[in-house]
Amino acid sequence: MAFIKHTVMRSFFLSAILLLSTHFILAQQLPSSKDDLYPYEGTFDVGNNHRITLGIFDEFKSLVYLDLKTLKLGLLIPVENNIFRDNNDSTKLFMFSRDKNNNVEGLKIN
Repeated sequence: MAFIKHTVMRSFFLSAILLLSTHFILAQQLPSSKDDLYPYEGTFDVGNNHRITLGIFDEFKSLVYLDLKTLKLGLLIPVENNIFRDNNDSTKLFMFSRDKNNNVEGLKIN
């Protein structure tokens, strides 16, 4: 019985370490400072006469958007490199494309 308890506890701790390590590695790759977010600022045409303006919100060190068609405001949370999600709608993804010089050139919303 003690062997099973020890094995279960060891598995739990190894899983926790793996999860935290993965989270730490991913967090290092995501934009986390104003300097990292500056390339995403601007107004983007997302098609069908629909434009989105993005800027940095200092208090949260994150991007905010203004949908110029609906006048909806939102906060964006980094998910992956060049991909953010709407803080109020986790299914709404903002995906940025980059050119050959690694400059942000476009925005697609899913």
